[in-house]
Amino acid sequence: MNGFDQTGFRILFDWSAGWPLRLPFTLFLAEYLPYLLGLGFLMLIFEERGRRRLLWFLEAALVLILARGIVVEAIAYLHPRPRPFQLLGFAPIVSEPAMNSMPSGHAAFFFALAMVVFFMSRRWGVAYFVFAAAVALGRIFAGVHWPTDVLAGAAIGVLSALFVHLLLAPSWKIFNRISSEGESSIPPPTPGQESLGI
Repeated sequence: MNGFDQTGFRILFDWSAGWPLRLPFTLFLAEYLPYLLGLGFLMLIFEERGRRRLLWFLEAALVLILARGIVVEAIAYLHPRPRPFQLLGFAPIVSEPAMNSMPSGHAAFFFALAMVVFFMSRRWGVAYFVFAAAVALGRIFAGVHWPTDVLAGAAIGVLSALFVHLLLAPSWKIFNRISSEGESSIPPPTPGQESLGI
């Protein structure tokens, strides 16, 4: 275990240990906030109309499968790593299996989701990035991840979302062309897509 992880974990974990409401707050961040973010995303999806809703749902599903279901699982299988509670010998606040610390599946999932939401709406996307960071910190406060676990997970989530979004960019253009009369056109979903050459 590298020095950065041990030092960073100790700083964050010990800092949270001094909170009067540490247990319920950490449980909320690590266990319950993710459900609220998932529900919020579904509400955003259902605010979209027609083909937009379908394509956003497809994009989100592909992103989350790639980030959480493929990349995270592959790295965890190839690089088993003990969790902080296992290595340091304490009881974690939330229950997690040992030896699956790197990378954080929660960080990958919710940073990927935040990136998709950012493509849909900058305002909500920024909020989702803040909430994704809160979930990631909650996993450290709970004693189930090292700092580099959540950093790696965040990177996997963002890069997976960018990859899938660029892959589906032609589909957005096709949907825009064939959108039915009277339905608002479907703009390319990435803010500032011109800079990405889409």
